[in-house]
Amino acid sequence: MEENGVCFQGRYEVWKYIFEGTERNQFILKMVWRYLKNLKMELPYDPVIPLLGIYPEKSKAPIQKSLCTPMFIAALYTIAKTWKQPKCPSVDDWIKKLWYIYTMEYYAAIKKKEILPFAMTWMDLGNIMLMVTTLTHEIFKALQPGLSTYADDVEKSTAGILELLDVAKQDIPFDFWNATPLVLEATAGLRLLPGEKAQNLLQKVKEVFKASPFLVGDDCVSIMKGTNKGVSAWVTVSFLTGILKTSGSSSVGMLDLGGGSTQITFLPRVQGTLQTSLPGYLTSLQMFNRTYKLYSYSYLGLGLMSARLAILGGIEGKPAEDEKELVSPCLSPNVKGEWEHSGTVDLSFIDVSEILQNKVHIMEEVKDVDFHAFSYYYDLAANVDLVGKGGWARNLDMDPWAEGLCQGAFCDVTMWLSEFGFPRNKVIKLTRKIDNFETSWALGAIFHYIDSINGQKNWAT
Repeated sequence: MEENGVCFQGRYEVWKYIFEGTERNQFILKMVWRYLKNLKMELPYDPVIPLLGIYPEKSKAPIQKSLCTPMFIAALYTIAKTWKQPKCPSVDDWIKKLWYIYTMEYYAAIKKKEILPFAMTWMDLGNIMLMVTTLTHEIFKALQPGLSTYADDVEKSTAGILELLDVAKQDIPFDFWNATPLVLEATAGLRLLPGEKAQNLLQKVKEVFKASPFLVGDDCVSIMKGTNKGVSAWVTVSFLTGILKTSGSSSVGMLDLGGGSTQITFLPRVQGTLQTSLPGYLTSLQMFNRTYKLYSYSYLGLGLMSARLAILGGIEGKPAEDEKELVSPCLSPNVKGEWEHSGTVDLSFIDVSEILQNKVHIMEEVKDVDFHAFSYYYDLAANVDLVGKGGWARNLDMDPWAEGLCQGAFCDVTMWLSEFGFPRNKVIKLTRKIDNFETSWALGAIFHYIDSINGQKNWAT
């Protein structure tokens, strides 16, 4: 392809490959295009590297055709962009240098019949690109009530789903619709539903997704494992704070309080944490060409609404008896009103401490980790002006019988943090946003999905 007499082979081949490739390749390669479109230089295109793969045309080596010349160029460009050593050459000069170096290595690999090990260098291109990925903007839209509300009438869920899809259409350029993955990850609200009701809801969502113009796979809807939600939230916080892009010893922790479950995730730096953790509390995460051994656990039934139900004397799944009063140690005697959660209440009296006591695994290391708490943690504290600039120092000596405070913050936040082992003077960073981006598990889940379509099936195990 000639532009003013100059051959921009890399950019042309990327687009040629995009429109000839599969839908999933389109998504990955359009991400590659983000890097190539700014490349304003002439590359010494080497015809010995075939169009659809970095391997000899007659080779029988089982190398994926995704290892094509455009991706080879994109890899060089990405590496050059991350080359930030003192007195380093310009991006253009560094790309040209790398091009010649890897071309020579390519010839040597052919001669020694070692082309497969050479090509494996580029198998993790997606992770290389993610390391230099930055967020430009986001669109956040929340609808109430949640999806699980429509368990008994799934047709009513359609309107909300279509409303969210319209938001996506307004923000995503039309040409990218068919290459933009559409995914729904349901959380504890659906996990707490009977299996058949949950599956009926997921099937309805999938039908609406399939009728949309976006990229929809067979795995477009699912119920997220509790641990994966915690890991995804940790990835979000670690990415936004820059932890994932550094190789230092800094660590960050995450506390997420949902309606039906709560999660804690952090990267242990103390060997004792790894040795004393209970089975099922440690998770290996592979991301950005690194492996992280995370402490992560999801406590189903200890979310805000589920725990409040228990505090008020309710039990999940048991219907309420008519004209029965709920009694709670976390409400002032003068407080009266109606409250609903999944339509179920029970008369059994349960003390607040009994709800959480002996149900949460305490690790000593949490005292020394910089923790971010969000979702309901943030909302509850903000409602009673407990959120300060840069974080929130909780005070267990506050008056628990202040009007509305106990149910709104003292019981709903302090009791959770106490059971996790945080000291009284611990500062917890209650954040809704970091650098103007939502501290939601959704961003981490996006990285998970990108990894999965890039061939990495076991993201967190």
